[in-house]
Amino acid sequence: RHVRKTDLALLEAETFKPVIDYFVTKMTVGLTATPNRADRKDIRDIFGEEIFSYPLTRGVAEGYLAEMDYRVENDNIDRARLQELVDRVTGGDRTVAKSDLDSTIFLYERLDAIEKRVREVEGEFGRKLKKVIFCRSLTHVRAVQKFFKEAVPYHSKMDRDLQREVLVNFKAGTTKEILVRDKFNEGVDVPDAEMLIFLRGTTSETIWLQQLGRGLRKSNGKTHVVVLDFVANCDRIRAVGTLARDIVSIGGTQHRDQEQRDNLHIEGTGYSFNFTEETMN
Repeated sequence: RHVRKTDLALLEAETFKPVIDYFVTKMTVGLTATPNRADRKDIRDIFGEEIFSYPLTRGVAEGYLAEMDYRVENDNIDRARLQELVDRVTGGDRTVAKSDLDSTIFLYERLDAIEKRVREVEGEFGRKLKKVIFCRSLTHVRAVQKFFKEAVPYHSKMDRDLQREVLVNFKAGTTKEILVRDKFNEGVDVPDAEMLIFLRGTTSETIWLQQLGRGLRKSNGKTHVVVLDFVANCDRIRAVGTLARDIVSIGGTQHRDQEQRDNLHIEGTGYSFNFTEETMN
């Protein structure tokens, strides 16, 4: 199976199975944060069915992870084109696919508009927030940096010493904004990150959740993480909606009025998911 480059972090290492097979043990314990892999290899084939599972949604619902203010910034919708597709469907046309929606109704979001929106949200807090900006590619990193002047790139093509220096400065708070592609997917602990900005999609929901997890760790003085998601496609909107519903279900939250249900804005529970009217409809 062809695997996209963005999925490579979720491929089983060639040495994993041989090492497991080599050692003879009385008991082997398997721990994983990524049971659903891009290569479709099932860890249960080695260790059997899990005896305990604690998903990210339960961690959020039960307060072990940081509170979330997730904002889907999909105001870049071509309403005229969307109405055309609606008319086609209501007129009996069954050929409209998800790809039609992704490629025709979502307009390209200008980076200058994105930067302005980020500053507007940041202004709500009256100070600079420590933020991670996820980009599509190294070319995209360079393009985004032109608008986010204070942001520092962090990627595998940089000299290792420079990579180390950038990460140290970000952890110390000397650098407040960092631009990454896949370097922050896993194995990086920055619990005081207060804002995540998604400018990229991914074919893997696991990678998205891993990236989201960079902002969900708690730290002293951090009340919650703000997520600005500029990814314009149907898969992301569906994934965020599912995440919101799962957290609410686990937390036992009951919406009191229609407005809360329509906006998926959950108050009094420690987390909120804000969708634009166009996104929800």
